[in-house]
Amino acid sequence: MPIFVGAASSLVIRGNSVGVGTTTTAGRNAGVGTPFGMTIYNVDTEQLEVYDNGDWTGGLSVPIDATGGSKNTSSRTGFNVHTFTSSGSIVIDQGVGYVEYVVVAGGGGGGQAGTGNGGGGGGGFRNGSFYVTPGTYPVTIGSGGGAAGGKGAASSFGPPSTPERIESEGGGGGSSPGDPADDGGSGGGGKGTNGVAGRGNAANRSIPEGFPGGRGGTYPSPSTFEIGGGGGGAGGAGGIGQATPGAAGAGGPGRSTSITGSPQTFGGGGGGGTYQSSGTGAGSGGPGGGGPGGSGGPGRTVPQMAGTPGTVNTGGGGGGAGSWAQIGPGGEGGSGIIIIAYPTS
Repeated sequence: MPIFVGAASSLVIRGNSVGVGTTTTAGRNAGVGTPFGMTIYNVDTEQLEVYDNGDWTGGLSVPIDATGGSKNTSSRTGFNVHTFTSSGSIVIDQGVGYVEYVVVAGGGGGGQAGTGNGGGGGGGFRNGSFYVTPGTYPVTIGSGGGAAGGKGAASSFGPPSTPERIESEGGGGGSSPGDPADDGGSGGGGKGTNGVAGRGNAANRSIPEGFPGGRGGTYPSPSTFEIGGGGGGAGGAGGIGQATPGAAGAGGPGRSTSITGSPQTFGGGGGGGTYQSSGTGAGSGGPGGGGPGGSGGPGRTVPQMAGTPGTVNTGGGGGGAGSWAQIGPGGEGGSGIIIIAYPTS
């Protein structure tokens, strides 16, 4: 026969179990003169909590489990990993605690048309941990910027319009004629006739989410080159155009994470493009930054003037267009990605 101490919802002693009283966090904190060793079950945190040294600490707890995105239970030992390549939600079905996250925004598009155009900046990269309780958490995946130096879109995780929301800024578009490079998570590269590049970490995060693009320039000898700068990356600045041998700036490197159990790199900048109006030889387009960003178009090689796109779901920036006798399009930026992981016990 059970023995009740206090109300029926308080301490219960049975032959094979002991039940403690239940309360909420507000009810727990309302106690005055709580003695050390007091034990309660908190229905808000779903934990058995003990009062010790002036604070409540968790005891027995329920492991976090969730649904949403592509769930992998084996790629990382002791963790579940949810990967989102399109917008949706992660639903915490049980448990409380911290989940790890990587939030990568869409990369910027490379600049288009003919003056040695800048590469697109890589999408902003943020990682860390986020405290969750059971409920639904929206996930938004940013699209890549368009092939005319468009800025990438932001990616976000968490409740809208709250301080807890994690958001990464889209990569800045590369510079085109009449269109300066954009600031962004990482900045777009500058074009050949106006070397100004976009600023990285445009949202002024206390831990930077990206770096500036590289400046472009004009070099009149021995051949006339107008050379675009590379887009900035999540792990470093974009390269500047080099006069010899007419090489556009490389895209800045991305940042690596092993949240899935294996290293992956995101948010590389796109390479700049080259325009060559006279002389011999062919200026080269800048390579994309690891992450992976697209490469820029070269000068004087008509079939290859287009910048290549950043890879989808990496936040890579698009390559800037090259040009000689015709207009070349820039590469589109790669869309973003969000990855969430938590321990299984």
